[in-house]
Amino acid sequence: SDTCCSSWPRRCVRGPPDQGRFAARYCTCSRGFTVLNYASTCVHAGAAVRVLVGARADIEARQLFPLCCTPLIAAAFFNNAEVVEALVELRADVDARVRSIVAFFRSTTARDLAAMWHRQAALAVLDRR
Repeated sequence: SDTCCSSWPRRCVRGPPDQGRFAARYCTCSRGFTVLNYASTCVHAGAAVRVLVGARADIEARQLFPLCCTPLIAAAFFNNAEVVEALVELRADVDARVRSIVAFFRSTTARDLAAMWHRQAALAVLDRR
């Protein structure tokens, strides 16, 4: 179904077909999250992340302001080591910088954010790279 939320009158929007079936769909009421952005916040979603990237999901998709996070930065913020590891293996840009509300709008990387918020599991994975 193309409906983004049953309680919202809006519809999901599909992007260009060359982005892959899953990456092209995002919820217009959720400030530009892609399915990969959502998966990066879920526990034990490493396998799902691999499937989504295999289906050509944009591994560097940035959520809209004020979050502005890539999937790797979101996974680091949520201390989701399994997803951080999957994204690093899939060659997400670990040096990507964002100015996000979760970093008080300072320019930060996933490692900076994990250290700032004491996300030890994510930090351990990022330090191993």
